[in-house]
Amino acid sequence: MKTIQEKIKDIQKIELAQENEDGTKQYIIEAKGDIDLRKTIFAELAKENITIFEMKKADTTLEDAFMKLIEG
Repeated sequence: MKTIQEKIKDIQKIELAQENEDGTKQYIIEAKGDIDLRKTIFAELAKENITIFEMKKADTTLEDAFMKLIEG
């Protein structure tokens, strides 16, 4: 995933969220600004022969917005 972050300049942060028992991993990818990177990420992961089982855009909840406000 580090090489994906280097290739896609609009990625701000990639965080491993969970390693599953079946060997799959879940990541949280945060974009710089309000950019939808799903299509770009899909294309780059396909080039690396990485299978995507699910990808979705997370909606910011009111709680998320509040936490960002108080954190900084």
